[in-house]
Amino acid sequence: MRLRPDRVVLAGPQLYVEMAARYIKGDLAPQSSGGLAGVYEFQRGGRFEAYREILGSEALGEVLRLASERPELVAVGLDAVREAAAQGRVRMFAVVDEALKERAEEYAEVLRLVFSARGAVRIVPAEGEAGQMLTAMGGCAAVLRY
Repeated sequence: MRLRPDRVVLAGPQLYVEMAARYIKGDLAPQSSGGLAGVYEFQRGGRFEAYREILGSEALGEVLRLASERPELVAVGLDAVREAAAQGRVRMFAVVDEALKERAEEYAEVLRLVFSARGAVRIVPAEGEAGQMLTAMGGCAAVLRY
């Protein structure tokens, strides 16, 4: 299986980050330590949240753009997204992290359907502007294939 990530972040000790950066294009985040301590250092530095917010804003931007241009390619709210996911039509599914926590069992079914149809999932932080807008739209939305 070939992955096509939206972002690649190299985080770790400077030496390893520089070595890997020769082969992988992405954002560099040198840390003073490796392993789990380096992961925690990366999270505490605020870059992890910044990336989550950027991805959430991009996902919401795509939903809003398509909603105005081709509304038939957007599903808003859990019921509409669940129906589209059951048909294998979801290309990208955006969900607010708080909604995902509060209704985990309902969203688990939708996530399974989206993943089985090779759709992308974006978990949007509730604190940001994108999260607040998506919460107002019912907590989730999807961009459809057809």
